[in-house]
Amino acid sequence: LSPNKVLKDLADVFKVSQKDIAGRCRLDSFIRPRHLMAKLLYDSGYSSTEVGRLMDRDHGNVLNSIKRANDMIAVDRRIQIAIKLLRDKGYRL
Repeated sequence: LSPNKVLKDLADVFKVSQKDIAGRCRLDSFIRPRHLMAKLLYDSGYSSTEVGRLMDRDHGNVLNSIKRANDMIAVDRRIQIAIKLLRDKGYRL
């Protein structure tokens, strides 16, 4: 998976800008797709260090994002709907 494609698709699904996902703002509407981006990239074969480099975060933040994404997927209905939309775009989650 291309990091740029993941960023674009997440921005489309969550109806936020790519800049907001990639940025530092801690609003919930930006954090959720940011966590999913880390998970998608990590699950597609990038190391946590590589994901961190791509997202301008350290690998510890990336590992925390992946954990939070997994937690959200299990309980958050909005995230489950977003996951369905991402699966429709060809992602495996």
